[in-house]
Amino acid sequence: MNAFVVDANVVHVFQEERVREDPGIGSAAISAVFNIGFVALDAEEKCQTEWMNCALAKYPLNLMDWIADRMVDGKIKYCPLGDQPSFKEMTAQGIPKPDHKWIRLAKSSSAVAVITNDIDLIDCKLKKAPAKIKAKIRASGRGQTRRYIKRQTGADVICCEEVENFCSGFG
Repeated sequence: MNAFVVDANVVHVFQEERVREDPGIGSAAISAVFNIGFVALDAEEKCQTEWMNCALAKYPLNLMDWIADRMVDGKIKYCPLGDQPSFKEMTAQGIPKPDHKWIRLAKSSSAVAVITNDIDLIDCKLKKAPAKIKAKIRASGRGQTRRYIKRQTGADVICCEEVENFCSGFG
């Protein structure tokens, strides 16, 4: 079964859609993942804590219940959070410390993809770039950080909009 790492920005979009009862790109991404695999969370719950902090604005129990239900279904699984790649190496790449856990989780869970809309996981050097440039690099499938994560973990870094197409390749 394929493991996926889903960062907090994507979960925020997904949760907003759930609360509004208006499925969109976040819901489609999560459904596509669940059709071919599961979402990995670290056993230390660092990633889950960020999910909760990012998406808790409305109906916190709703998200917690959804996570618990998906764990029972086997669609969310805990994996150990490894130490590789090293803190020093990721910092040298310019990756912010709070994002290291996503990369480590991808490595330790043998994830096939990290799903994100965060420019820090695509090309962290563009953090202060105009929105137009960020959108262009997201759409291009390029980015220095994206390539680094692929080399270090084997996981592709994909945006929400790409998930359905990516997952269809596993049929």
